Amino acid sequence: MGERAITTRMVRIWLDDDIIHAELLHVESTRADVDVALAALAELVGQRPRPLLADIRRVRGVDRGGRTHAAGPEGARYALALALLVGSPLSRALGNFFLGLNKPLVPCRLFTSEPEALAWLRGFLGTPQDPGTAS
Repeated sequence: MGERAITTRMVRIWLDDDIIHAELLHVESTRADVDVALAALAELVGQRPRPLLADIRRVRGVDRGGRTHAAGPEGARYALALALLVGSPLSRALGNFFLGLNKPLVPCRLFTSEPEALAWLRGFLGTPQDPGTAS
């Protein structure tokens, strides 16, 4: 884990090799949880967006307001790209639902392998992205 971690009710976040790691801890999250998590991201990374690895393997749901907020301009303020780490059929379904319905403003992909997710995210280091473009 990186030098400094911030833990909220919903997530533990830290920087490692200039990539944000977010381990979602809470199985059910709300818009208020997402707001707190985004504030923690702002505290951790300041105004410099970075690639983000989100481990959603424990998540059972995020309410509509939380998903919309995370996928929109506020979430794009901190992430150049988003790799969602999934494990179970449920986390994969939730990840696909998020991608298909909420259409994040940054490039976003699902992964079952953390090394593969990190390799993909490293491709965004040092490459400023327009939050309005996704792949």
